[in-house]
Amino acid sequence: MRRPGFRDAMIALKLYELRREPDLRTSRDLLRNHILGKEWDRIRELLEEGHPENLHLRQTMTYWELAASFVNRGLLHPDVYLDACDEGLLLYAALEEHLPRIRKVRPRFASQTEAVLRDHPVVRGRVLELRSEVFKRRKEEGK
Repeated sequence: MRRPGFRDAMIALKLYELRREPDLRTSRDLLRNHILGKEWDRIRELLEEGHPENLHLRQTMTYWELAASFVNRGLLHPDVYLDACDEGLLLYAALEEHLPRIRKVRPRFASQTEAVLRDHPVVRGRVLELRSEVFKRRKEEGK
């Protein structure tokens, strides 16, 4: 595998810059407020087209899927992706247990992120760590 280079740094910086855009920031807040640690019924509601947060879910998921597609196509080094896209991996970890149900409606949902995990063990290891955060949040909210 090639070593990370200047191009990887520029892509990571651009991804960071775009994350600061107000609408995307609002969409990213969805992760903390409406997804992280939530049970299936709550996630199912978000998937409904008429739900007020559906647009935000689609925007943030599409953003992180685009970043993952850069890795899958060799445009972004997986180590740089891991350094810059932890939030996208947290989103995946939060939705991972729900993917079979989600994919009945949206078959390609999170497929780019899943491919990164399959092909890059270091990224897969980080998602394993993030799963514990998801379940910790769920346990806290269940109190």
